[in-house]
Amino acid sequence: MKRRSPWPARRSLALASMALFLGGISHDADAVDKMTRDRHAGRVFFPAEGSTQTYDSFIVYLRDDAKAGDDGSAKALAARSRLDSLLDAASQPLGLSLRADRRISTGGHLLRVEGDALGAGAADRLLLALARDPQVASIEPNIRLHALALPNDPFLSYQWPILEATGGINVEPAWDSGADGLGVVIAVIDTGQTYHPDLDNGQPFPNNKTLPGIDMISDPANARDGNGRDNDPSDMGDWNTANQCGPDSPAHDSTWHGTHVAGIAAALTNNTEGVAGVAYNSYLQHVRVLGTCGGSTADIADGIVWASGGTVSGIPDNATPAHVLNLSLGGQSACSTTYQTAINTARANGSVLIVAAGNSNAPTQFFTPANCNGVIAVASSRRDGGRASYSNFDPTIDIAAPGGDSDVAPANGIASTVNTGTTTPLAAGYNYKDGTSMAAPQVAGVAALMIGENSSLTPDQIETLLIDTARPFPVPCTLGCGSGIVDANAAVAAATGGTITNMPMSVALYGFGHGSVTSSPAGINCGTQSGTSCSTRYATNATVTLQANAAPGFTFSSWFGPCSNSSPTCVVSMQHAAEVHALFEAPITALSNGVQTGSFGTTGETPRYFAIDVPSGASNLDISISGGSGDADLYVRHGNIPDENHWECRPFLSGNNESCTSATPAAGTWYIMVVGAPDFSGTRLTASFATGSGQWIFCSGMEDGDACPAP
Repeated sequence: MKRRSPWPARRSLALASMALFLGGISHDADAVDKMTRDRHAGRVFFPAEGSTQTYDSFIVYLRDDAKAGDDGSAKALAARSRLDSLLDAASQPLGLSLRADRRISTGGHLLRVEGDALGAGAADRLLLALARDPQVASIEPNIRLHALALPNDPFLSYQWPILEATGGINVEPAWDSGADGLGVVIAVIDTGQTYHPDLDNGQPFPNNKTLPGIDMISDPANARDGNGRDNDPSDMGDWNTANQCGPDSPAHDSTWHGTHVAGIAAALTNNTEGVAGVAYNSYLQHVRVLGTCGGSTADIADGIVWASGGTVSGIPDNATPAHVLNLSLGGQSACSTTYQTAINTARANGSVLIVAAGNSNAPTQFFTPANCNGVIAVASSRRDGGRASYSNFDPTIDIAAPGGDSDVAPANGIASTVNTGTTTPLAAGYNYKDGTSMAAPQVAGVAALMIGENSSLTPDQIETLLIDTARPFPVPCTLGCGSGIVDANAAVAAATGGTITNMPMSVALYGFGHGSVTSSPAGINCGTQSGTSCSTRYATNATVTLQANAAPGFTFSSWFGPCSNSSPTCVVSMQHAAEVHALFEAPITALSNGVQTGSFGTTGETPRYFAIDVPSGASNLDISISGGSGDADLYVRHGNIPDENHWECRPFLSGNNESCTSATPAAGTWYIMVVGAPDFSGTRLTASFATGSGQWIFCSGMEDGDACPAP
């Protein structure tokens, strides 16, 4: 389920625009500017801003192309001829060599760069060159995604997500009712499988726990098996050495990530072995897409299509299509044409897709495939039911599930199946891991329990029932984590026709302003700053009125979710779960170079915000407060509004005379917060910088409100 997000598009520095030119491009050229990105949005999917990935392949979609899977018709051959001409015309002026590699299951053409991989800036320019041709419908880099587990501590012997009421998923009553996922296939689209007695009952197909899968990694080096794609999804180990997967990439041991994820979703139980999976009688099917250095868009998309029963050229069809696809992987990117097409295909084939939200403590809208339409995006909750410190957030999230937080205590991780090898596979074992990777298979297991009890459920129905039956967070899940924590027993009961008598409501505050949200009937009382959240339940079909109240000095901007207006009142009919976001803003006063503000002050630690735009090439930025009484503190930050935890300069002196300077300031907007400790008055603020010519702009002896003369 996708909702309009209150999070703004990420700001970028104003980079000098560089046109495409003859004579070649550097493999580490500067990225294109934001205006160019915005102009081509939706057709050209650029690498994420600030990306350090390199790109050796791209995916292009042509207009008037043959259908996916049609490689021999006249239309397909004509399209291939047009593509070859397009590649020559676009790449030769840039000093590059491109070749068409193959067509993938979503209909896109995979293009390979001959020679060195391109940096983000060079990739930008190649994408623009290809997009100049009107035959191109869309184009994207073949980005790599990675497993989303975090480091962990040694295995201990219990599973709090199953056993505990506070942070758990309430699965034992569902088991007692007879739900076990029998006959349901869960595809683990991940690093592949290793032998484990908790995942393999030693019976021949079709009675084995683990069904035949596929190795969809096309690059033999990344696959580490020497032969690329084949029908053996064995995890060969994803260990690597320092810098093996790109500049500054660290060395790490093999994670056995797919084995761990599989155990959470569906490990055997009542077998005198280690752990119990959520849907312990479901089948497991491994689709190996992540290798030594993660997985490519083309391979992951083909894995999604194949797992759901779709056709992938050159690969035998899946004889046992999966009902549930678990993707505990992701990376920073918009949802591209390739991912959305693969997801749409899988849903049309009847599969429900469960996706980890990501572990960057950032808005999920910036991470794929969790930001795609039609998936169930899962945040990670802690043992006490709050948001795990690393978990992504925002209205893109549908639901939360236990993902662990071993930073609090080693036993707070998620216990599951692993291999004990540090590089190549050795013996089976158990260990704790943390991450939204561990949260997603909890939800995948619950979805399998639901399908096992009612095989007629559609992907949309499963998503709605999971969200509507979620349990309100026992402690605030800051910044938005979906409707609540997945409740297995309630979801299974609803799947079999049970009545949902009450619906969860969660409210989260966003923005740089302060305020609170209250409700009638009572139950919601959130305040007073961004990140605050609260949740409760209301009777199904009840009418709930929410009231937003801005704190002094701030304004309420708008609602997101069931209401989308700017009125401080939001009326919600609880026919389904409601995830509401209230946006509060801080008024920001724009400053001019060298112009001193009038005197100002605040009481009760209420902040005042200012901003100044600094051009490229400026020098000697000076931001100073002076005068008045009380104690004012100065905070300065580039690109985003500062707060008491996020700043680039904070003198933190007694009194009202403080200054921040930078000899070579970054171009763009610099934000300033002045806050009392607790009160101040009569203070003035000045921000000044030297122009590109090196001249200073001085404004001495100016009256309040006068303009500063140009140098």
